[in-house]
Amino acid sequence: MVRRKRAWLLANAATVLATAVAAGGTAGASEAQSSTDVADNRRLIEEIQGLQERIAELERRSATNARDSQPHADLADAHRVDRTIADVVADAERRSHLSLEGFTAGYSGGRFVIQSEDGNYLFSPSALVQFRYVANFADGVSSDGDGSFESGFEVRRLRLMFEGNFGSPNLSYFFQWNTGVNGGALVMDQAWVRYAFAGTPFAVRFGAYVNGWDHETAVNIGRQLAVDRSVVNYVFSTGVTGVENYVQGIELQYQAVDEWRASVMLHDGYLSRNTNFQNQAATAPAIGIVNPGGGTAGRFEYKLAGDWRDYTDFTARGTKKDLLVVGGGFNFDTADNLNALMYTADVQWEPSSVRGLSVYAAFVGMSRDFRSVPAGQTGSPNDWGFVAQAGYALSPAWEVFGRYSFTKLDDAGPGTLGNAARVNDTIHEIAAGVNYYLMDHAAKFSLDVLFLPEGSPLDMPGIGIIAQPTADPQAAIRAQFQLAI
Repeated sequence: MVRRKRAWLLANAATVLATAVAAGGTAGASEAQSSTDVADNRRLIEEIQGLQERIAELERRSATNARDSQPHADLADAHRVDRTIADVVADAERRSHLSLEGFTAGYSGGRFVIQSEDGNYLFSPSALVQFRYVANFADGVSSDGDGSFESGFEVRRLRLMFEGNFGSPNLSYFFQWNTGVNGGALVMDQAWVRYAFAGTPFAVRFGAYVNGWDHETAVNIGRQLAVDRSVVNYVFSTGVTGVENYVQGIELQYQAVDEWRASVMLHDGYLSRNTNFQNQAATAPAIGIVNPGGGTAGRFEYKLAGDWRDYTDFTARGTKKDLLVVGGGFNFDTADNLNALMYTADVQWEPSSVRGLSVYAAFVGMSRDFRSVPAGQTGSPNDWGFVAQAGYALSPAWEVFGRYSFTKLDDAGPGTLGNAARVNDTIHEIAAGVNYYLMDHAAKFSLDVLFLPEGSPLDMPGIGIIAQPTADPQAAIRAQFQLAI
């Protein structure tokens, strides 16, 4: 009977130990097993091997020694072995539970998450891909005045992202990489950490992030209404570079009440992502910024009605009550050759009385003060523009939209923008299209048509527009499938 009990305990110990070791291996898929755990497992295996040898010795002695005192000694030894095996079983079970409890993983709130039971630790991986077809028709492009036709496919964006919080929801982070549309090189776009001071309306964010002084830039590219942002945004926010205005810096955020919020930041200058402390930022030659040296930006938003979550995109799908938000912002940059001030005022409206309707309008301006200019040109040009767009959800899946934007370039300013040698210094953009939502913004198909009745003096291939030396018309067809995992 004693031998059977010992054998059962020994088998149970081995089974539980194997379970603990397997659990440790499973946990290692998200976090490598520590060297201490490995050493403890080895010690347990050695103890069980020693117990096996001891039991074999006791059984041999029991079979060969028939003295009256020997069974009592064997029984005492057996009790000690039983206690040791029970301790091993309890320790292995404890390790098994500690390896598995307290964390959950799954798909929640439209994203994949791994998080602790209390939510203090959270990790969420995601990805965004936009596969696009563009066909462009432009008159007056060639030297003999003939038109041109260009078409083709492109992976406009492929982004990989990690986000979450560490130790507390007050300490959050976001990392993003993007592949280049030409060559596919992986580039870091954003890497920031945000800390919200408990019990106060203040939070601070630092790292590399989008300079969202204007609302159209602040709205994620995967949550736009049309296939891409407007010409006005491409000119004033990206500087005709085709790259979102990522900067490196520190930002102070404030929101004491639900109705309004504000932020102000110090940054290394226009397009300063992926640069060191020497401020060797990328230039934006189209707007005349060379070697940015630093800057500041700010944004203020006031919500007259609605929920802030409905303000994170330009569609009214899913909006259940009135949304009305007005905002304004600025960005000031200093560079080797100029100082530049950009400013905006905007409004977004989604009325519940017309379910599915969304309206957005913005005015954007830019004043530049050049330190030296060629003869016959002004050193302080002013450029401006506005955009107005609307969308209407025909059903939960189908949505139609339209947009008009106007850009006025100062024809007396130096640099590419407003260069007096150009035939045309105004850009009229007319866009119309349709969205089909398979799974909200996570999977959708978009189709739109752009028409520029007076063409474009600027090259903007990122949104399907090419430069023309004449004021002839230009049109583009864009079709895009988006998958946000």
